[in-house]
Amino acid sequence: MKGEAIACVVLALALSLTGCLERLLDSDEVEQDTASKAVKRYYDSWINEDADIFCSSFAKANGTRLTESEIEDCEDEVRIETIENPYGDRWMLEYDIESVGNVPFFDWVNYSSDLLEISNVTVSVLLCVRDNTDDPWECNQDWLEMEVYVGRMSNGEWLILENYEVVSSTPFAQFTSSKNSNGDYYVTVVRVSEDYDLEAFSYFLKDSTGTTSEFGEIAMQNLSGNVVGIDVSYDAKCDDSCDADLQTRSDAVNDDNGAVYAVTFNDNDRDGKLSAGDKFTARGSGSGSDGPADDDWSLEVKFDNTGDIVGSKRLG
Repeated sequence: MKGEAIACVVLALALSLTGCLERLLDSDEVEQDTASKAVKRYYDSWINEDADIFCSSFAKANGTRLTESEIEDCEDEVRIETIENPYGDRWMLEYDIESVGNVPFFDWVNYSSDLLEISNVTVSVLLCVRDNTDDPWECNQDWLEMEVYVGRMSNGEWLILENYEVVSSTPFAQFTSSKNSNGDYYVTVVRVSEDYDLEAFSYFLKDSTGTTSEFGEIAMQNLSGNVVGIDVSYDAKCDDSCDADLQTRSDAVNDDNGAVYAVTFNDNDRDGKLSAGDKFTARGSGSGSDGPADDDWSLEVKFDNTGDIVGSKRLG
């Protein structure tokens, strides 16, 4: 029904809108702020259709405050939604804060130094919608229980951490590194905390200053006509269904001495995932290689879903 569509739009707006820069709270309000108050501030501003306060409720998942343009985008979207679906005419909401808990920091997430503490607030929500003011309200049969993640910032203010549930599922990986007589560096996967397909990861080869020398997707893929990937074990996994363009790319990466493709990847167990035993080769300079990699360089692996670095290893 149309009312269900309105409910989806309203919930999506509340749960996914980006936030704003730090609000200028007076010292008394900062000192008294809590995780529960932050959640109450968020829901009350939603109900009261206060775009300024609503957008001031957020920070990014890692605690980074948002830019001016993101502030403006947030407020514009809220005001448009207020006009199209006004509270009390098309929808209404009730909520109860059930409990507050503490959440540990994850080792694999690059948190903002402004973020000091994280709490998860359990909230029960009842949402009702209708197509117009002449129709009866249609409400959820049961209250919806959800977790809202909130961070305490360095000034004492608590802000909603946008999409923190995605960051909390980011995997982390551990690697070892060695060097052969040809000047090549092997970075071997020791452990990955969660199973994800190779398509979920990309790599970065960085020099001793931290400058990226080469980067790209690990898995062989055709992304809108752009053939990418460094998996030299591609033909061992695709059998008779190998894509000709992907196979050509994989062969080129494998046959190169490092002058064009500095990094290769071998899916050791052929499972199509980043897993223990898989190996990267960063080509250096030696009798059989002509790549850029050198001692004190590093290889980083990024989780594309969140943009977080899941692991890195110094070469050599």
